[in-house]
Amino acid sequence: MQSSAVPVKVSGFGSGRKAIAIAGGNGPFVALASDGTVWTWGYNAFGQLGDGTKDNRSQPVQAILPGSGKAIAVAAGTGHTAILEDDGTVWAWGSNSVGQLGDDSAAERLSPAKVAGISEVGSISAGYYHTLA
Repeated sequence: MQSSAVPVKVSGFGSGRKAIAIAGGNGPFVALASDGTVWTWGYNAFGQLGDGTKDNRSQPVQAILPGSGKAIAVAAGTGHTAILEDDGTVWAWGSNSVGQLGDDSAAERLSPAKVAGISEVGSISAGYYHTLA
């Protein structure tokens, strides 16, 4: 991937889509589009881009969304990504070395895993090795 010392426009969300929220972690960048789709790019060693691969991406790729398929919030941490769907469920993927995905495991996930034991969530956030809902 190329680096830049000045801001560059990120494109590639498809026709008619606009980013309404963004988050950046230590590896993934994630954008929430106006239609509820989620787009990710950047470093992907742990599957944190949610496209089912470990391929680094220099352009946005659409994350595979489970559940309702419509996100209303996004968060990115160190090697992991999380989304809040419109039904109040939280899904996370990527590195899970200390349980930061909240799926009652320590297994790395290349695609979203539902956060166990919570529902009707209103907001999310992610940090170094944690996710909050």
